[in-house]
Amino acid sequence: PERRFFSAMNVSTRIQRGIIQIESDVVIVPEGGTVCATAEKLFNNLGVFPVVVRLECVAGVEEGRIVDGRVYRDVKTVDLRSKMRGAARMVAHVGAGLGVPTTSGAVAVIDEALESIAALSLAVG
Repeated sequence: PERRFFSAMNVSTRIQRGIIQIESDVVIVPEGGTVCATAEKLFNNLGVFPVVVRLECVAGVEEGRIVDGRVYRDVKTVDLRSKMRGAARMVAHVGAGLGVPTTSGAVAVIDEALESIAALSLAVG
């Protein structure tokens, strides 16, 4: 990257052994801020893609009731992934049962087909 990108963003640099070095930590885009065109060019030149996505649950449905989202703030990422995988599997099986093709349903259909082939090969001997 060229030094002009750094100076345009008020980032102090120095050149040492032919390498541009940033002298101290700098916040280019504050949290919640918008990335300007100059910052975007700087990030692209550095190969940095500063994207962080945060989701905040404001409400949920549990056993048919609407629940305040604060209840779910202590849920661990591992538990959430496990629940989401289970839900995806359920959707896949429902789709397969209804004969509605879905991407996730393809895995379930292939899995069931392999089980049927294995059972048939054992029965035939």
